[in-house]
Amino acid sequence: MSSPGQAGPGQRLVDTAVARIRAEGLTVSLEHLGLEWMIAEAGVSRATAYRHWPTKAAFLSEVLLTVGRTTHLEGETPAEVAGLLKLIADSSGTRRPDGGLRDGGGWGSA
Repeated sequence: MSSPGQAGPGQRLVDTAVARIRAEGLTVSLEHLGLEWMIAEAGVSRATAYRHWPTKAAFLSEVLLTVGRTTHLEGETPAEVAGLLKLIADSSGTRRPDGGLRDGGGWGSA
């Protein structure tokens, strides 16, 4: 991650969200990444956020890509992979009827 003093405002906003994920963990919903908090913490304006990302979904997409690119993954053992696949198979019927998705609207949703 870039140092907040060296990065542009868009990258500071992404870096701030990534730092929060690293500190608090990634949840299924990303609701803990409140836009107002990120804007204030990153020291950027709301206009800057909209200029870089027209929707909250677009911003969160970049945040998740950044997390993925900068995360060091350790390989799992075959037994761990088998256990995970079993967990997924066993819980496949527990999704909400709407697939767990929310509408992809503007900053107020997602």
